Amino acid sequence: MPHGTRASSIVRALRDGARPAADAVAALHCASLKSGAVLDPPVRTSLLTAYARRRGDACAALALFEEAARPDVILWNAALDALTRSCRLGDAVVLFRRMVCVLGAFDSATMVIMLSGASRARDMELGTALHAAAVKRRLDTDLNLQNALVDMYAKCGRFCTSEAVFWRMPCWDTTSWNSMIGGSTFNGLSEVSACYFREMIRLAVQADEVTLSSVLSAASHTDDPLSFGESVHGCVVKLGYEDTASCSVANSLITFYSELGFSNDAENVFAGISSKTLVSWNAMIKGLVENEKVSEALFVFHEMICRTMPVRDLISWNTMLSSYSRDVTLGVEAQAMFKELLSEGLKCTLTTILAVLSSCSCPEDLSFGKGVHSVILKYGFVSAVSVVNALMHMYICCGDTLAALALLERIMLASDIISWNTAIVGCVQNGLHGDALEAFRFMHSSLPLNPDSITLVSVLSACGTLKLHSLGKSIHCMSLKHLLACNLRVKNALLTMYFRFADTESAESIFYSPGDINLCSWNCMISGFARNNDGWRALQFYQKIEDFVPDEMCTVSIICACTQLGDLRYGKSIHGHVVRSDLQNNVFVSASLVDMYSKCGRLDVAVRVFESSAEKSIACWNSMISALGFHGHGLRSIELFCKMIQSGMTATSSTFIALLSACSHSGLTNEGWEYYYLMSEKFGITPTAEHHVCIVDMLGRAGRLQEAHKFVESLPSKESHGVWGALLSACNNKAELKMGESIAKHLLCLEPENSGYYVTISNLYANQDMWDGAVKVRDILQDKGLMKPHGHSIVGCNSESGIPALDTVFQVHQVASAEDANQRFVCTATHSRAKEKQDPTVWKFCNDGTLRAKIRSLGGHATASFGLINGGADKLGGYYWVFGRRQADTEHVAALEASLEKYSGLDSH
Repeated sequence: MPHGTRASSIVRALRDGARPAADAVAALHCASLKSGAVLDPPVRTSLLTAYARRRGDACAALALFEEAARPDVILWNAALDALTRSCRLGDAVVLFRRMVCVLGAFDSATMVIMLSGASRARDMELGTALHAAAVKRRLDTDLNLQNALVDMYAKCGRFCTSEAVFWRMPCWDTTSWNSMIGGSTFNGLSEVSACYFREMIRLAVQADEVTLSSVLSAASHTDDPLSFGESVHGCVVKLGYEDTASCSVANSLITFYSELGFSNDAENVFAGISSKTLVSWNAMIKGLVENEKVSEALFVFHEMICRTMPVRDLISWNTMLSSYSRDVTLGVEAQAMFKELLSEGLKCTLTTILAVLSSCSCPEDLSFGKGVHSVILKYGFVSAVSVVNALMHMYICCGDTLAALALLERIMLASDIISWNTAIVGCVQNGLHGDALEAFRFMHSSLPLNPDSITLVSVLSACGTLKLHSLGKSIHCMSLKHLLACNLRVKNALLTMYFRFADTESAESIFYSPGDINLCSWNCMISGFARNNDGWRALQFYQKIEDFVPDEMCTVSIICACTQLGDLRYGKSIHGHVVRSDLQNNVFVSASLVDMYSKCGRLDVAVRVFESSAEKSIACWNSMISALGFHGHGLRSIELFCKMIQSGMTATSSTFIALLSACSHSGLTNEGWEYYYLMSEKFGITPTAEHHVCIVDMLGRAGRLQEAHKFVESLPSKESHGVWGALLSACNNKAELKMGESIAKHLLCLEPENSGYYVTISNLYANQDMWDGAVKVRDILQDKGLMKPHGHSIVGCNSESGIPALDTVFQVHQVASAEDANQRFVCTATHSRAKEKQDPTVWKFCNDGTLRAKIRSLGGHATASFGLINGGADKLGGYYWVFGRRQADTEHVAALEASLEKYSGLDSH
């Protein structure tokens, strides 16, 4: 049969090649059918083997197999090989059982094929059963089968068993050592892989390409990667594998040097390859990208496309797209490359789509993202959940949350936890906290999905932002139910949420609950206490930090706590830590130091800190402008603002709040108006309620209340509530009763539950000595069950020189409100007086309603009074901290001592 012999020889030649050509095999199959040569067993076997090696033509191979009248063991093995190579292990097992039933036997080659399939599928149970069958048939002495067993156990994660099989083998060949080296590398045992390679070389076993490629994959993770890798490179050169037809070893060398950061060495290896393959180009491009040499990677990519490779490979395109998309600054390049890819007529894959979607990260990319969405619809990728998740993320990053939620609604039944996390996190990031909670409620109640740590972190953040205390506690219970409360991210989110609720006890309880804590946990505690005006507790926690070095975030929080306490002894200590930790050039730390020193009365030090900052952020400029204004240096604030603009810094909304406040405190009304108009006309910043409040405060301090009133009336109603409140305060400060009453009536119609308005009008009556009116307003406030948010006053008493311990020497009295402060002052004074002089008249303070109103009007002075009573002016330390402002005027303290006798009838004691 000359035709059959010729066909058999051609098919066998294809089978022995690296990968047979699909068209050639199909053509030879047709020729053998036409000539009848397919009936010849060798021809059929060769054709079947060729189909098997193509990995994907298992159906054609099975059709050939089924056409055979009496297939022999070789044909059975070829059919099994076709199925295992096509990852159809279940069908291979069925065919294997059928083979046993038909033939009643199998050989070692059958076992090797089936073990290879079990290894690919990581099917430990099947592999163990095959091992037992081989032992039962006494086939386990075959060297190829033993090598397959070593590989199977290693790939299935049973490396110890793999080693046991290896060391029981009577002899080893190169494949045996390759199985052990590759298996140890696969299991992450890089040092073990290196040991096996050294032993192999010691025993003079010839290493091949597979050996060298496997050990190079492990080399970068050994104890001394560079030294070991260079020794392997020496073996590569010695054995002549540096530049071979397959380039596999050279490609592994490129990857090895790239992983260690020696991209120049990788480029040298790459340049030495005479016949570069796609894998070589991709390895070089990937290595350059990982070493942040994107421009060089782009050059190599274009060289591959334009000069070397006639056919543009999609893997290369995907590699470059992924590298560009990984860097936010290169998103435009990624999008341009995607357009070029489409113009080349290449069909996108899932990898292409996922890579290019990640390049859309801002609202300006929305139009391009919609274009990619159209491509997804064209190629039918919209059914893949991973693509829909990526689309949702793209729309959220581009600010179109509604489009993302619409996509989620379409795949509701097929959605996974990633889909819902994308929607929930996106809503939280875009400020749609209510929508985030609604999405979570639907997911939890309608779908069989359990929340993970990402879900809970986002939901807890939404609860904290919306101040939903009850719901937050419910989510906390859910985290306990799903055993996620000990997760670090969830634990830190719980801390943040409870601090937003001002529930410091619950936050502290969670902090000390079982489970790990990290520096972020300490930061949450310190910043949480600082945000809740409990600087003292923040300092206590700061001193307790163990096993962690405070970072810039922690440092900023503790500086804010020192600012609240107004005690520069602690502030200076923290400043020392800043210098020792080399954090003084951090833009946020320097800004907080400027703020601390200025608010603690040391403007000179604040200026020095500002001027010594290597890099001045906008926050630092704003802090300094605000500090100068706070101390009444409005003109210097304006000069600094001009200097900031000249330096190239862009002013923000906060900058103008600080500048307008400075003009207000310094009486620079005309300048304030000028910068108010410049803000929108020159800098394009739309004035907000905070800016309007500054203008009203500025006009109020200047006594221009009518002008302030007209200004407030000109504002949109939705912005004017807080501004009307500022005008009411200005009326109080200037004792403008008639306008104040009119404004108060207007505000109480708009916000009848706002206790601050009642307190302000009460103080206005008190300033006019209209004590009956003041008492009446306070009684109305009490009858309505309203409570004014407590003020915060701190006074340090009995202080010693140096830095006192937090829990011993330095005694701090924190007073919740002015009324409480004065009552404590009166009670302390009267108790002392009654005890020492037995004067019964001192108790009249507690029984006179009008006098109680007078006590309320004392405001923050009671804090200093309390300090004087507890030790006198010499123990007060020359300062007291009242309602967010430090008072350092010792003459005022002395005058206050004298005023005590007038109000209480007591001497200065």
